[in-house]
Amino acid sequence: MQEDIPSILAKVANDAREKLKTVPFIVPMLEGDRSTPNRAYSIGLVNAGHPEITIIGLPDLEIARQLITTAGNHVLNKIYDFREPCLCGEIAEGYNVAFRPVAKGSMGGGFGLGRAVIGHEFPVVQLYFPDKEGFFPWQRKVDRKFGKMQIYFRHEGAIPMTTLERRSSN
Repeated sequence: MQEDIPSILAKVANDAREKLKTVPFIVPMLEGDRSTPNRAYSIGLVNAGHPEITIIGLPDLEIARQLITTAGNHVLNKIYDFREPCLCGEIAEGYNVAFRPVAKGSMGGGFGLGRAVIGHEFPVVQLYFPDKEGFFPWQRKVDRKFGKMQIYFRHEGAIPMTTLERRSSN
């Protein structure tokens, strides 16, 4: 007899909670299908007072995990804070990425494991990639296909225009 989805989710969530006793955050990766894009997101940054970070539409989920891990480590080391819309040049080598807060209520079931692990809703910021020409999905000159891959949630706040500066280590 096959196990039902809620009991499988409960087991995976329990394993994730155990893992979070040894690491500050984890990054589950979800392969997309015809109706939903690939996505990856952190679970655990909210415990450090920062929204979780997600990447939507990146074809290579392992790269998504690496980028979220880099951004998450910057947060934990208090080098950067991505709560507000911003650009950052120290996540992906050679170009800026953008961060935008995801609007409450637009996440649907996209973070079910995170809710099961953390036990409640949590804030999320989305990390965006520019296209080959350096344009983001909200810019007119963006490669439409590339930009559309990253559009999945509604967002709060202004369009990111400010590039963050590294915080002093003092």
